[in-house]
Parts: sequence; structure tokens; C-alpha cells
Amino acid sequence: MNTSKVAADKARDTADPPQLVIDLHSERKWSIIPLRAKVPLVEWKPYQHRRPTYVELFSWQADLDPLTWAVVTGAESGVIVLDFDGAQGLETLAELGFEAHVTTPHGGAH
Repeated sequence: MNTSKVAADKARDTADPPQLVIDLHSERKWSIIPLRAKVPLVEWKPYQHRRPTYVELFSWQADLDPLTWAVVTGAESGVIVLDFDGAQGLETLAELGFEAHVTTPHGGAH
């Protein structure tokens, strides 16, 4: 018997993470952690080198009730984010010919 699957099924009975979290974890193979107000609810550094298990995802949802989830960028997730802050950053963004996907409340861009 697969004990990880049994534990995941048991955790799933209590609370399910949003389907998008499951999809990003399983289909895109992203390392995802729970957040509240941009603050990680778990120590995030281990997830730079491994993706959380389904048991962890379901346990975090049940125990921590996160308001949102974040992708741990880097090699494990295969996601890189460029951060352009201030006037000089926005100038560099334009010089590179990139378009921002997200702008920050303080005028930065990602």
C-alpha cells in the first residue's frame, strides 16, 4: 500500500488546496508554498531544491489556511523572475525590450 497516497487522501478529506495549486504542482512541476500577506507560512528554502509532496500541500491547506500560494522560483520550478525597481530598473527593462508581466505597488516591474 502506498502510505503517501493514503496520507494525502486523509488530508484531502479535511481541506483541499485550490485546484490551480494542484495543477501547477502536478502539470507544471512547480515548487509551491503557502503565503499570507506575502509572508511564507513555511520555511521556503528547502523548496528551492525539491517540490513539496501532496501530503504537504494538503496539510498546509488544512493546518495553515493560506490566503494565497507562491511559486518558489529557480531551478526546481524552472521559473526565473527578473525584478526591475526604480527609475533605473524601468530604464533597463525598456533597453532590454522586455514587457512587464506584473507591476508592483511601488512602481517596479517583474
